[in-house]
Amino acid sequence: MAIPEAREPALAPPPRRTRADAESRARPARTGRVEVRVHPWAEVFFNGKSHGTTPLPPLTVPAGRQIFVLRNSDLGVEKHVPIVVPAGGETTLTANLMNEPRVNGPAAHR
Repeated sequence: MAIPEAREPALAPPPRRTRADAESRARPARTGRVEVRVHPWAEVFFNGKSHGTTPLPPLTVPAGRQIFVLRNSDLGVEKHVPIVVPAGGETTLTANLMNEPRVNGPAAHR
């Protein structure tokens, strides 16, 4: 009686790499995150779109120099805040609107 030959287990071929895979690994992150902290509170605008009222979860935005607009209608304040967003990282935008000049009086945005 013949003894069956031992066979090595078949190995799966390595996954195929595509050009898109290589480009995504070679290209740096194009976005970063911004944590917005405002006293007492603000509606947060980026690129003309409202993202809600603070407190907010961190916002993902394009990396580089960006401008956020903070509005507090109770105080009649609007503040434009430039910030540099690191690619693949996170930064914090901090603002105190209590001492900012009012825009057209206390009820400017009601």
